[in-house]
Amino acid sequence: MKAKSVFILFSVFLFAACFRREQVLEIDVNTVKDLKAFRNTEKFNPDNDTLYPGAPSEIIRFKLESKVNITVDRIIIGLEKNPTKSFVLNELKLLLSGFSEYDSEERDQVCFYCEYIMDILGIESSDGILNRWRYGKNY
Repeated sequence: MKAKSVFILFSVFLFAACFRREQVLEIDVNTVKDLKAFRNTEKFNPDNDTLYPGAPSEIIRFKLESKVNITVDRIIIGLEKNPTKSFVLNELKLLLSGFSEYDSEERDQVCFYCEYIMDILGIESSDGILNRWRYGKNY
C-alpha cells in the first residue's frame, strides 16, 4: 500500500511538472534600458542600504563587478531569443557559481544584484535558487 501511495504522489508531481507554464517575460525598450543602466553602475562599493562594507580591494571589486556585468550582457543578448524566466535564472545560477570562493559579504551582495536584475525583468521569485545557493536550503 505504501508503494502505491508513493507512486501516486510521484505521478502527481511529474504531471504537474510537465504542465507547469514557463513565465514569458515582457521585454521592451525600457527594460533593456534599465538593464544597461544597471550594467553601467559601479558595483561592490560600500552600500549603506544593504550594509555592505565594500569589496576587500579594488582588484577584487573590479573582478566581481566584471562577473556581474558579463551576466547582464548575456541576459540582454539572450532575452531577444529566449525571453523566459528559466533563461534568466540559469544565467544567474552561472553567475552565482563563480562566487563560492568569496567572503559572505560578497555572496550576499551578489544575491542583492540578482534580485535587482529579477526586479527589472518582473521576476518575482528565484524559485529558491538564491536561498539554496546562499544558505544551502529553501526558507
